[in-house]
Amino acid sequence: MDVRLVTNQDLFFLSSALDLARLASSLPRPSDAETDKTDRSQACVLGSVVCSVSFLECSINGLYDYAQRPARTTKLLRALASVWSDAVDRQPILAKYQIALALAKREPFDTGTEPYQSAQALIELRNAIAHPKELTESERQQKNLEKKLHGKYTFNSRRPLYKGFFPDRCLSADCAFWAVQSTARLVLEFKRKMPPTAYWLSFNSSSWVQHWLTEVQRLRLASANLASRTAD
Repeated sequence: MDVRLVTNQDLFFLSSALDLARLASSLPRPSDAETDKTDRSQACVLGSVVCSVSFLECSINGLYDYAQRPARTTKLLRALASVWSDAVDRQPILAKYQIALALAKREPFDTGTEPYQSAQALIELRNAIAHPKELTESERQQKNLEKKLHGKYTFNSRRPLYKGFFPDRCLSADCAFWAVQSTARLVLEFKRKMPPTAYWLSFNSSSWVQHWLTEVQRLRLASANLASRTAD
């Protein structure tokens, strides 16, 4: 039996992100001649990005919350419970993962490698979506966001002449799949790093996360192969 990783609510956010990614990839996109037509898939991509980051945040907050009322107390759970406060709750999402690893005396995430870098880039994209005014009114901010996301996923190339990177070229269907992939990878790696005593025996949630990660990887590969054949 697997160990507790996330709650049903957390899995709701990740499964919703994947459902939205699937929908984004299935909706027809405006043609090159329809530059003024709304791309409905972008709404799905927005939702997938937001739900993916919500999964990241709920998963780590849930660990600290579980430490307050564990089914079986341990030294690590007491340490997690002792530091949980409004101040820690207001910390950046990935900082809370790093704090938990430090309390468990485990190696923190390397901030210069994957899966940390993609998770950080995804959070920055979610923040830009949540506070779009500066982004949409600043060409420099558009270029900064594009630079941070470059190489992470395939941008929408059907509107390369659009004035700004966000939203048209940024919110591609592959962006939604990448969002799910990035969060699943980070949470699974966090679970691998943490000692089993951090979680109490519960449902096989990490197997669901791994299953969805495998599906996303398959869908991204199939999409890339299709794009390659179309280009040829």
